[in-house]
Formats: sequence, structure tokens, C-alpha cells
Amino acid sequence: MKVKRLIEILQKMDPERLVILSSDPQGKSPAPLNSVEDNASYNPSKRKVGFEKLDDELLALGYSQEDVVKGRKAIVLYPKQYYPKR
Repeated sequence: MKVKRLIEILQKMDPERLVILSSDPQGKSPAPLNSVEDNASYNPSKRKVGFEKLDDELLALGYSQEDVVKGRKAIVLYPKQYYPKR
């Protein structure tokens, strides 16, 4: 799903509803949304998510070139229990 479609869906929803993320389609490991990363890249063949590029803030937080993933530009929604360092 692309951001455009997600926006269309969310615009029809009650803005006061809590966003819950699940680890699979069966609804296992539900958790509230904690953060959104828009500097992300997804490599589907490796099933890996990382940063599209590093900036000074990410470097200061300890991220390195190993955290950069070559793939499709993406956004990542992190559940509360799996939030990134920033």
C-alpha cells in the first residue's frame, strides 16, 4: 500500500481512534503505534528495512552505514514495543 491510499483510508476514520499494529494478518502481537519513520527503505528480497540515507542526527544516535538499506523508498510504522532509537 502506498501513502496516498493510506491517507484516503485514514481520512474516512475517526481521528480520535487509537492506531494498533499487528505482527501478522491474524492479529497477533497487537501494539499501539509509537512512531513513523519516513527516511526508510525496504528491500523485499531480503525482507529488510533500514534507512534510505543517514543524516547528522542519525549518526549522532549511533547509526552507521550498516543501517542503510538499498531498496524501495518507504515509510515504517513502528509499534510501541519496537520503536527505533530516535
